[in-house]
Amino acid sequence: MLEKSFSLHFYLKKPKNYLKGSMPIYLRITVDGIPKEISTGRQCDPARWNANADRCSGTKEDAKSLNAFLDKQGNDLDPPKKRTLVRRECQCKVDVVTV
Repeated sequence: MLEKSFSLHFYLKKPKNYLKGSMPIYLRITVDGIPKEISTGRQCDPARWNANADRCSGTKEDAKSLNAFLDKQGNDLDPPKKRTLVRRECQCKVDVVTV
């Protein structure tokens, strides 16, 4: 079955006993409307988090390294999905040609 929708979204998830300080960063993967969440193992201060960009704002080294980590996490998940889509598309074209 070919996926119709696929999205990656990084967000801060507030713990139950949260008072102040850094919050854990989670990754939500949605395929065909079915969401799954996993922790990235990293944290960010809510005052520095840009929810629209799904990234930590700032130009300091810690923000740059965190954003590079998040980019790598997103890119590591995306190529296998692209290969699967291309492979399925190629199989469909071959089936159409051989019929």
